[in-house]
Amino acid sequence: MSVTATMSPDRVSVSPGDTAALTLTLRNLAEENQRLRLRAGGDLAHHTVLQTEWIHLDPSETFEVPVVVDAAASLPAGMHVCVIDVEIDGRSPGSNDLQASATIDILEASDFAARLEPPQSRSASAGRHKIAIDNTGNVPIMVEFDVTNSDDVRAELAAPAINVDPGKTAKVELRLAARSTFWRGSESEHPFTVGVTADNGRSVTIGGLFNQGPRLRPWLLPALIGTLASLLLGTLAWFLLLKPWIEDNAREQAALLDLLQ
Repeated sequence: MSVTATMSPDRVSVSPGDTAALTLTLRNLAEENQRLRLRAGGDLAHHTVLQTEWIHLDPSETFEVPVVVDAAASLPAGMHVCVIDVEIDGRSPGSNDLQASATIDILEASDFAARLEPPQSRSASAGRHKIAIDNTGNVPIMVEFDVTNSDDVRAELAAPAINVDPGKTAKVELRLAARSTFWRGSESEHPFTVGVTADNGRSVTIGGLFNQGPRLRPWLLPALIGTLASLLLGTLAWFLLLKPWIEDNAREQAALLDLLQ
């Protein structure tokens, strides 16, 4: 082989979100100049950055190319391979395949974010929420829920615990049912908290509020009075104005027909 390619170090461990710095060493063993094209390959191709794509090597020249691998948080934990394909310009593809590779060991990271959707609800009988869990790590995670609320409401969880895959979001429905309702009056506030505990030992607490209102909406009585008033006015207009006018018009039409006959 007229050109050699090696990667150093050949194995490196990196935490999610960090970068791994590698060096690709190219050496021209031929007695003529070589023009090389570099391409990132393997499962880390979209996470590999090369300082340059084309390299010109003089005879017996050695050249080092910086290679940076971005260990994005979305990559799963475990071993990955960074591959650099080296093509010698002017030769048919596959005739002189040359590769350099390094093993990238992405460490495990278990983390999550929790939120309540919506933070506040409003109803006469039950508030409805969703607990959203974002897995921001690179390994599956299991979380458990613990709802704390007043004795005036009853918490109903669709599931006491869930598993969430890396990079995914899962939601669990939470219903706060009022133990009693009322027809009129001001709103009653029922604050509550949701404790979220993951299997990695981390826990967070998120708060929410269920605003319980009366069964009879404040606008319903004025609307009902307005509707009844409109019906009453319409009835009065019919009997006092429209009906007499229609009857008088009918009598005039009948009298006109009698004259014509």
